[in-house]
Amino acid sequence: DELIVPNLAETYDLDEVLADERKRGMLRDAMKHKAEEAKIQLSYKDDYHLLSQLGEFPLVDATGEEVELDLSLTSAQLEAAVAPIFQRAIDIAKSLLERNQLKGGDVSSLILVGGPTHSPILRQMLEEQIAKPDTRIDPMTAVAVGAALYASTIQVSEEVREATRDLAKVQLDLGYEATSVQPMEFVSVKLHENGQAPVGL
Repeated sequence: DELIVPNLAETYDLDEVLADERKRGMLRDAMKHKAEEAKIQLSYKDDYHLLSQLGEFPLVDATGEEVELDLSLTSAQLEAAVAPIFQRAIDIAKSLLERNQLKGGDVSSLILVGGPTHSPILRQMLEEQIAKPDTRIDPMTAVAVGAALYASTIQVSEEVREATRDLAKVQLDLGYEATSVQPMEFVSVKLHENGQAPVGL
């Protein structure tokens, strides 16, 4: 909304699209993966040229011209766009510390969780305002590790322990919430090293 959509609005006749909440939402969804691409690249580069492929977006403007993305961005522009969002999260953390009569220096370890926390912008802001983040733990697996540790403390009932299972089969119930607008999502499945992957997997 801060960088890509305004550029498209300057380049194409999108007044009708931007005025319609549903169409604007479709435009934003179509640009999400490009915004993510730019965010990742600008986390480690000073500038990045965002360019779509011909026909990548199934969208035309009011004149019938096909919408394409051709935009040069800088890390300073990214910082200006994301800093207010990061600041809201930091303010919540600071409020929590204050409520518990703590300061950043009282925190023994600041653990980051989730892909966006790889951002050098966020890490720098946290270091300046709260404490230096602990980067020894992978933000992408921190929640899973924590959940596994918690699960190891739960007592398993005798009924579950004694339940007969067909060890030749993998019995899974997967509930997976989509994280993108893509029609297909990929899910990683880890199997025991002595096990066999089922034919249908």
